[in-house]
Amino acid sequence: MRDWRTAKWRSLPVAERARVAILLNQLATPGLGSWLMGHRWAGAGQMVLACAAVGLAVVWFAAVLRAAWNSLEAGEPLDAQVLHLAWLQRAVVWFAVAWAWAGVTSLQIWWEASRGPSGPVPQAPPPGPAVPPRLREPGEGA
Repeated sequence: MRDWRTAKWRSLPVAERARVAILLNQLATPGLGSWLMGHRWAGAGQMVLACAAVGLAVVWFAAVLRAAWNSLEAGEPLDAQVLHLAWLQRAVVWFAVAWAWAGVTSLQIWWEASRGPSGPVPQAPPPGPAVPPRLREPGEGA
């Protein structure tokens, strides 16, 4: 089912859609821009990997909070083994892989948009005449 948002997205020029998709891929959610530009499998994989990384980081943070709370209640110092830094490292690596994968897909999107179905993206037209047009005086005929 297509709605007005899809129609509006499709009505944008290809270069503009590519620019937005690349910014989404690199600055917001890895995979979202890929998905919007039609790279469905790559976009889904990137989003799943990025969301799994964020989820793992949240689980790590909750475990650290729980360990800190327990150490406060027990009156003992926090043990370094409780921090499970391997979980956080794994989350960072997963997100970095998703982000790099999104970067590769962004390069593909940029390359496809620059080629386009009708060749390269059109450049600005040449400047007009050097002499400005003459304006009509009040009272002159049309």
